[in-house]
Amino acid sequence: MGIVILAKAPVAGRVKTRLELPAARTLALHRAMAEDVRSACIAAGVRPLWAVAGGLDHPWVDELRARGDQVIAQAEGDLGARIEAGLIAAGPGPSLALGMDSPTLPPSALRAALETGADVVLGPAFDGGYWLIGWREVWLGLLDGVRWSAETTLAETAAAAREAGLSVELVEFWYDVDTPADLAFLRNHLRVLPADRAAATRAAIEDGIEDGTHFPAPG
Repeated sequence: MGIVILAKAPVAGRVKTRLELPAARTLALHRAMAEDVRSACIAAGVRPLWAVAGGLDHPWVDELRARGDQVIAQAEGDLGARIEAGLIAAGPGPSLALGMDSPTLPPSALRAALETGADVVLGPAFDGGYWLIGWREVWLGLLDGVRWSAETTLAETAAAAREAGLSVELVEFWYDVDTPADLAFLRNHLRVLPADRAAATRAAIEDGIEDGTHFPAPG
C-alpha cells in the first residue's frame, strides 16, 4: 500500500496564512509539520509520495528528492479531484492520502489504516471532515459531489462509498493545525506527548518563542 501526502511548497503568503504568524515563522512551522507527517509515515513502514502544489522547482522539493522521496505535481481541480489523482498515483493497489497539517499524528493510526480490510478507510477529524482517506482499489468518481470544508464532509464521503456498495472503516479521530486556536491546542498537546513526537514542530515553536514570536498561548 502507498501513501501520498498532499502538500504545498513553503511560499510566503500561500501557506498557513490563518495562523497569523510572521512569514518566517509560518514557513518554518509549515516545513516542520511536513517533516513530522513524513516521519509518521516512515515509522508506519511506508515512504510517502508527495503531491505538491506551488511549483516543483522549489528548494524544499529538491530537499525531498535528495532524501529519496518521490515528488509529483498536485492535480488540478477541487479537493476531491486532487485526492483521487493522488490516490491513483500512490498505487497500484491500496493507497492512502493525507495532508501535512497533523504533525502529532501517531504512526499507529496510519498502521491501522494500512491494515484495514475495508474498501474505503477514513480518519475522522473533529471539524466534520477527515485527516485521511484510503481505498483498496481505484473507485473513480467516489468523491464527486462531496462538499469540502463542511461539517458533513466525512458523513457525505462515507455515504457515497456505502451507496456504491463499498465497505467503510473509520480509524481514530485526529486534528489538523490551521488556526490560532488549533495552534494553542497543539501547544497543550505537546506538553503531554513524548518528547520525540512531532519533534520538528516542537523545535520550530520553541525557536519562534526564543525569537520573540507571539504564539497563541496554551490554556
